[in-house]
Amino acid sequence: MAAARLLALACAVHQASSFAAPLSRPAGVVVDELLPLLDEGGTTRSRNKSPETISKIDACLEELREAGRGAKVLDDPRLFGEYEIKYFDRSVDGGRDGGDDAVKKPSIAKRLRKAIFFLPFKAIRLGLKSTGTYQHVLEPQTIVNYVTFRFFGVPAAVTAKAEFARETADELAAARALSNGTVPLSTETARVVFDAPRVSFGRRGRLNFEVTGPSAQPPVDLCTTYVDDRVRCGIAARGGKFVFRRYNETEPADGWEALLKQEPVSGKVFFGLSVLGAAAGAFAPVPTLLGVPVGLFVSGKAAIATARYDPGLGDVA
Repeated sequence: MAAARLLALACAVHQASSFAAPLSRPAGVVVDELLPLLDEGGTTRSRNKSPETISKIDACLEELREAGRGAKVLDDPRLFGEYEIKYFDRSVDGGRDGGDDAVKKPSIAKRLRKAIFFLPFKAIRLGLKSTGTYQHVLEPQTIVNYVTFRFFGVPAAVTAKAEFARETADELAAARALSNGTVPLSTETARVVFDAPRVSFGRRGRLNFEVTGPSAQPPVDLCTTYVDDRVRCGIAARGGKFVFRRYNETEPADGWEALLKQEPVSGKVFFGLSVLGAAAGAFAPVPTLLGVPVGLFVSGKAAIATARYDPGLGDVA
């Protein structure tokens, strides 16, 4: 009997170990392998990377999740800082925010084409040029999504500020229910509630407006699985995986502060400026090379006003 019990125990231990993710490498070595993989394809999205690369990224993220298991990452001082969004493999909220499973919402470029119907789709895409995609975590409990881009040469930005807090037991249970328990959300999951996103044009952002109503950014549940001096890794309630690299470049990524200090333009004023700008670009006696971009810039903003902040905005160009 004793021998049989020992044999059963040995089998149980072997079976359990076969399902455990081995921590065969230091976390720093895993990060060394991960970072170059994220640059493939030139964008943050998984669809621009090969299946082999995606498989390697997933393996690295799983190793880092195991390395961070049990750590109080939401209380870790390294959580705070400026980050650049380097990778996301699907939508945060199941298709509303522009991830790879966002099949119901057309891209920014397609929505612009719908508003500026006389332009070819490729021309709209050429007019959108990403210059930066960031998510900063600031003390005490603030997150800032900040996307900078150029629309036909005009500098522009989308800024969404939010407050976050560790989820209660009930909130965590509700978040886990979104995936029927298939997404490994830990107690290091935060509820992120956004203010109305702000779309700004020009270097100083004096022409800007807020995106409200159904197009506004909904609250999200984001679990931080790992953080160190170089990266922050996370997973959303519906399974979307994210990697944020700490931003250490010489070019500052804090322009969002000045943009949010500008008073937003009312919807009626903005619409009027859009119509006048479109007319000026089409009929004013100015050189074509100047008139067309000006008209496209101002008339196109009406379409962006109906679009909610998309973390993959930079991938349209």
